[in-house]
Amino acid sequence: MAQRTQPPYLTGSEYISSDQSENSEIAGARWEFMEVVRRVLPRFFEQLRARVYPTYERLAENRCGYWEPGWRFETWQLHSDRDNQLTPCLLAWARAFNAEEAWIFEGALQTLWLWHQYPEWRESLDISGFRSFRGVEVLTSEEERFFQFEDPGWDPQFQRWARYRAYIQKQFEKKLDAYEERLRSLAESRGAVRARYRYSVDNFEWFALYQLANMRAARILQQRTDLKGDESTIQKGVKAAAALLRWQNIQPARKRNVALSENL
Repeated sequence: MAQRTQPPYLTGSEYISSDQSENSEIAGARWEFMEVVRRVLPRFFEQLRARVYPTYERLAENRCGYWEPGWRFETWQLHSDRDNQLTPCLLAWARAFNAEEAWIFEGALQTLWLWHQYPEWRESLDISGFRSFRGVEVLTSEEERFFQFEDPGWDPQFQRWARYRAYIQKQFEKKLDAYEERLRSLAESRGAVRARYRYSVDNFEWFALYQLANMRAARILQQRTDLKGDESTIQKGVKAAAALLRWQNIQPARKRNVALSENL
């Protein structure tokens, strides 16, 4: 029987910032989700290009600094859209997909900015603007991370190799364990928390179809026969994905409009 592969982690780090705005796990989850959306619901990005980009292009054409990488959505509104020309267009696009989340707006604006800078990216529907890079707080210094292990060495005139090998391996493990404990204590004393989340591609696909395409669990099962599970599995997966994404406004289960799903 083939061994089951463990889902990948959302970050390659052992420790992450406890500050949500600097949390690389959340940033990783959101980028993986956007990659899934591009595959299962490309019209999410196609409609951003068709319905929002023309207005963005007109407004940004002769305005240097209309959008600056790293801005928050509220910063852009106060600085560049005080006359409320693009915001309604952006909100209408997001509302059509039940995606009225601040990080979605920020990713969309960054993407529009990139499309304006690089027309070929717009043509290829590049979504790199939705990839958020979090600054990494330096928790330990190079000096604190330095690891050194020394021993006088093996004297073959007085000791057999097998005995020395067993001795040196034991001493090295003790030193290494102490080093690990010291570095973990330093990181945790400075506010870092252990990275722990893995992600399931299926959960992200279910969430994309449920939240963005207005599809009930039963309809997802009918349309996506390649995805394994029953309705309760899908509902649990949707909740798990929403938690990883820190999605604020999840679709209510009984107030759903399935019209959009007919066009998938």
